Amino acid sequence: MKKLSYIALTICLALSTLAANAQFNKPLQSASQRKTSNVAKYNVGITGGLSLTHWIHTGGLKNDFEQPVTDGLGPVFGVSVERLLNNRMSISFEGFYAMRKTKLTYNSIKQLAIAYGNSSDYQKNFSIEYNQIEIQVPVTYYLSSTQNARIKPYVFVAPRISIPLSGTEKMESQLLDSLGNFQLDADGNPSSILVQTDLNKSNFRQFNVGLVGGVGVLFTINTNNYYFLIKVDASYNYNLINSYTKDEKDANVPNVLGVGYIEPSLLGKRFITDATLKATILFPLKKQLKGACMRWGEYD
Repeated sequence: MKKLSYIALTICLALSTLAANAQFNKPLQSASQRKTSNVAKYNVGITGGLSLTHWIHTGGLKNDFEQPVTDGLGPVFGVSVERLLNNRMSISFEGFYAMRKTKLTYNSIKQLAIAYGNSSDYQKNFSIEYNQIEIQVPVTYYLSSTQNARIKPYVFVAPRISIPLSGTEKMESQLLDSLGNFQLDADGNPSSILVQTDLNKSNFRQFNVGLVGGVGVLFTINTNNYYFLIKVDASYNYNLINSYTKDEKDANVPNVLGVGYIEPSLLGKRFITDATLKATILFPLKKQLKGACMRWGEYD
């Protein structure tokens, strides 16, 4: 029995030595690869981009509005937190500070001009600039199930809540002659009337709810001790609530887009939309251990 015990002890020592040698001789993790088990479940980061605001009018007078693209562009930036649900899906929380603006131009019906004792039209230029907080919760579906893939396309949908903070709207009415040219005043400048109003609860809805849909690509950047993610995506948001306020409909505010001396009930509905192109840098929240046989940055 004693001899068998020595043999068993010798075998155990030999196996331990082989296991130790295998552990220390294991090649270091490549900077271009990560094990599937090393993928973090939570990612946090910053996001920002450029957004184009566009207003859609339905019903009512159906004025033919011109909305120049360059007058609708504004920056958005914020933070993002993502939680991976499985190999293909995640849910995120995103908060943005958005600087939005747009400009609408159209020729008014002649009521305003008649009130000034002539038969000419007015060209109206309505412009608005406002800042708002936007909160959305994207549900993302990655088209690749390989967690450590370097490039992963994805699609996402998200509900959004928009809360305006402050802003200003301007209505400029420029008198046109019978040929459609601007009439000039005594100083040789286009004859116009300008009304400017700060946004408040009577002339701009205090919140809205929208639905966002988009597509994008996720890039994984690996280093020796860490990895981080870059997401680039394009999306479109449609606010679902008519943005005209009750006071606008009831003609309780002096400056309503498209009204002039027209019955406000003929306005129809106005919906605010936007298209956004943004980039997000995400940093995985992953526990890092340090020990006698483990370098900083090796994941558990």
